[in-house]
Amino acid sequence: MTYVKSRGKKSANRGFTLIELLVVIAIISILAAILFPVFARARESARRSNCLSNLKQIGIAMIMYSQDYDERMVPAALTYSHVRPDGVTSNTALWMDIVQPYMKSTQAINCPSANTRYYGAINNFSYGYNYLSPSATLCPGMNLGVNLGTDKTRAGSTGSPFMAAVEDPTGTVGVVDSIYYVVKFTTAITEADMFSDTCTNATTACIKARHLETIGTVFLDGHAKAMPWRTLMSAPASCHFWTTTAD
Repeated sequence: MTYVKSRGKKSANRGFTLIELLVVIAIISILAAILFPVFARARESARRSNCLSNLKQIGIAMIMYSQDYDERMVPAALTYSHVRPDGVTSNTALWMDIVQPYMKSTQAINCPSANTRYYGAINNFSYGYNYLSPSATLCPGMNLGVNLGTDKTRAGSTGSPFMAAVEDPTGTVGVVDSIYYVVKFTTAITEADMFSDTCTNATTACIKARHLETIGTVFLDGHAKAMPWRTLMSAPASCHFWTTTAD
């Protein structure tokens, strides 16, 4: 009788070779490099929508304040004793404190993409009020109108103008993404300023393009929009956004 020696089958549990592992790792790395920026943009896009919702609430609150106070604009600050959101008594109420009774929330004055949160202290701001007319140097030959948010005492008759002084509410900036509570379009903006976390007091450098190179903006008619920063800040072409005139 002849016996035939059976050959063993090749093991089905053979592991991956080093080359195969490197190929898999390379593919995963390529996919991650492609997808992570997409996820980051999607997340920032959601934050931008949240920010615009905040600004919309601020715009409506400002309009309601104006209707209650003889059509006057919200002042940048009022001098009177009040309790801030952080529980501290202060003699200066900033514009976001003034409109709080119309919003009933501190969340709406905090941008989700900002690094700080405002609870009543004199810093840590997410939004800035269009405080002064632009510089004549930046906007030559233009009718610069009047200042929007001039400070005044609570009993004072001077200060912020009437809504009627604004010739084009749909095209006039009210509040924008910022790291200071007021902004002034008085100096030329640089790209480094726009994306930095610092500013020089209430100058143009306080305005920030937090959301995919756009600036969250609410206009004086109450509508909010994400404005490309070059559109909003490229003087002199953009000067009309910052004045109370329709020029």
